[in-house]
Amino acid sequence: MSSVLSDRRSTRFLPNLKSEIRALRRLLHQHPEPGFGEFETARILRQFLTDHGIRFRSLKTGTVVDLGRPRVAIRSDIDGLPILERTGLSYRSQNKGWMHACGHDFHMAIAMMTLMRLKEAKIKGVRIIFQPSEEGPESGAKFLIEKGVLNGIRAIFALHLEPGIRFGRIGIRSGPFMAAANHFRIVIRGKASHAALPHLGQDTIRIGARLIQDIQALIARSKNPIKPGLITIGRITGGERFNVLAKETIMEGTIRALELGMLKKLKRRLTRLAQGLKHDYGVEVETEFSEDHPPVVNDDQLVEMVIKGAIEVLGEEGVVGVPPTMGSEDFSYYQQKIPGVMFMLGCRDEKLGAIYPLHHDRFRASDSVIEPGSEILYRCVQSYLS
Repeated sequence: MSSVLSDRRSTRFLPNLKSEIRALRRLLHQHPEPGFGEFETARILRQFLTDHGIRFRSLKTGTVVDLGRPRVAIRSDIDGLPILERTGLSYRSQNKGWMHACGHDFHMAIAMMTLMRLKEAKIKGVRIIFQPSEEGPESGAKFLIEKGVLNGIRAIFALHLEPGIRFGRIGIRSGPFMAAANHFRIVIRGKASHAALPHLGQDTIRIGARLIQDIQALIARSKNPIKPGLITIGRITGGERFNVLAKETIMEGTIRALELGMLKKLKRRLTRLAQGLKHDYGVEVETEFSEDHPPVVNDDQLVEMVIKGAIEVLGEEGVVGVPPTMGSEDFSYYQQKIPGVMFMLGCRDEKLGAIYPLHHDRFRASDSVIEPGSEILYRCVQSYLS
């Protein structure tokens, strides 16, 4: 099998480009920024494009490049995470409290390398999308779709780094791949009293604890066990003093399911549970939900193109089937409009210390993942256009 390192026809200009793209990736790594606040990131990307004579469109902090009249797209996300980086890298984040802990710096570099290779090969019919705000809370994908980024596009490809898969492999599956998701906030308001006189108050912390127990029962006994779905409470705040019953308790969490219908069902049942506290305890209850993110569902034909391209680059052993994950991705909004596929690019490398999960303050990966990731996308686009 040919590979990204051995196929001279497809990599004839790669040595110079490789060093340039790796330098770009490390520069981007130093400037992680919040969704729709990726101003320095956008400046760096646009300067790179300008330096190479490539025209682009700016949509807030998003950047879109067309090669000819596009029919197929490649999407990269560009935002960072509010995490204090502890990798110890010489090019670690310069924005204290922010980090590229989800690999978006690599995604940008891979998309840029693919763009440069397509341009060099004079391949037309492709749109490259550098999308803001994947991590949210406002979806950059939805924003770009509303601005017409899918006009004329019939299919879309994307990848995501995955430290759970060894470097030199990809993970992929057809059909449901990532979960539908939302974020919720529940506020319980009662009456404070001294801890020595609990009968005069309404202990909203205890009432919140009751709700958590009921949620576990809801998941265990109120849904089909063969249909994945979960409700997680990730944050609770309540009370002002150790010896006063909490007047207010706030709970925040997420609902996840592989089917949008199951997500909506769990949301309805959680709402009923929370509102039932009014009757049981006489407290006030508010429930707020974010918009439901749809699930990532991979198109069968596009999956076959990815598998074919990955085998050509990595060999038969380089493609592994993976189970669906309860993680979520706003790439799903594109898939609501046109066929799309996302695959996982393995980046685990024990020798390098690339062993930490996504969103970890020590997450890292080798620059060596850039070339095979780009080569696979390049071949996918070639296959689609042909």
